[in-house]
Amino acid sequence: TGLGLAVSHSIIERHGGRIEAQSEPGRGSTFLITLPVTRDISKKELLDSTAQVGSKRILVIDDDAGVRGALVGMLRSAGHDAEQASGGRAALEKMESELFDLVFTDLSMPEMDGWALAGELRGRWPRVKIVLTTGYALSPNIVRSNSHLIDGVVFKPVRFEDLSAVLGHVLSGGEPINLLTA
Repeated sequence: TGLGLAVSHSIIERHGGRIEAQSEPGRGSTFLITLPVTRDISKKELLDSTAQVGSKRILVIDDDAGVRGALVGMLRSAGHDAEQASGGRAALEKMESELFDLVFTDLSMPEMDGWALAGELRGRWPRVKIVLTTGYALSPNIVRSNSHLIDGVVFKPVRFEDLSAVLGHVLSGGEPINLLTA
């Protein structure tokens, strides 16, 4: 009971796995977790590519002011020029008046979700790099099938090393990635 199993399920799904449960009253429960074996780019390889990108103009879009502020703060401390917008419409207005190298957009926002915003950005500014930020589980298959819209995914809560890794990878021209964090 409680949040533990739901969070575990989300993390396991995010990694492309599955969880099965068997329970017998009075005897306990057994959980079987199955995760796929893959050869993805290591975080060390991603971090090594960070030094190659230099300072960039980055727009952070999130309806949560705390999350938005934290991401902007991390990006600025890494030497980037980071701006923010509270939603899709505000982001589009900023994009019309300023040039950005990269956009971090939240997946779940009230007026325009991250997928819709990514589609609009990709259609109007095809060269801008787009990274989706989310607290929800996204399978690697969803990321691959939407690689025409986004260049990467970072899961909340975003850690500085994950942010640096995805920046280095995306801005150096790497293939779309699903940076899985627990």
